[in-house]
Amino acid sequence: MKKILLMIFLFFFSIINTNALTESVIDITNMDIFELQEAVDNDLISYETITRLYLDRINEYDKNYKSIITINNKAIEEAKKCDEIYKKEGRGSILFGMPIIVKDNIDVYGLPTTAGAKSLSDNYPNNNASIIHNLINKGAIIIGKANMSEFAFMASSSVSSYGTVKNAYNTSYSSYGSSGGSAVSVAASFAALGIGTDTNMSVRSPSSANNLYGMRPTFNSVSNSGILNYDMTRDTAGPITKTAKENATLLSIMQGKDENEYINNNTTLKGKRIWYFKAIC
Repeated sequence: MKKILLMIFLFFFSIINTNALTESVIDITNMDIFELQEAVDNDLISYETITRLYLDRINEYDKNYKSIITINNKAIEEAKKCDEIYKKEGRGSILFGMPIIVKDNIDVYGLPTTAGAKSLSDNYPNNNASIIHNLINKGAIIIGKANMSEFAFMASSSVSSYGTVKNAYNTSYSSYGSSGGSAVSVAASFAALGIGTDTNMSVRSPSSANNLYGMRPTFNSVSNSGILNYDMTRDTAGPITKTAKENATLLSIMQGKDENEYINNNTTLKGKRIWYFKAIC
């Protein structure tokens, strides 16, 4: 009798406990997009589960970092659609079904573009930014919009009407900016990949501070259409990722090129010198 009552209790608990964390046989926090796609191919995980895992992490941990402004409430629905397409047709891109976080000065249809200012919380764009259009065409899922320094004014931190973004490795440290929310989201595994914008150092600095790869593409090599720029003559969107290979892949798709454009073309640095500054403490 006790066993039956316990089973009934567990059954009803499973129904009402809608905030229960998603279970998975893999650890997405230690995997890049190529490994995630391999796990899908091996039937270890679905795109829906991948998306739910990232959303669970946001709900559980982002209160410590304040890296996210808006969540895409249709992300699960979009992931389910990816699963349906994958079963029938396979995938046409390595970004297919991959959740991506986008800096909140980049237009995503259905989500407000606030640039970190609550006064713009009802600023809903009529279209996707050009780079977002390219990503969605490849099946990527925009999981949400990232916090940033308000109107991209500061590089030393990411402080906005929505709070101060904390460093992913030590919350007493700065995330830097202005793309701090995008960088911290990727470092904390709230999304597979991230996109920021860079005027002087706004992709590269927060990427470095959060142990990531951040690329500032050549100006005008990435479309600025649908982006609320700080400086029209210098701003460019750029990828923020955990690995260099992911960075090259994301950048090529943002530019509307073949996703293997930079991976296959690996001779461009031959004969070049790469300089770096070594900090002296």
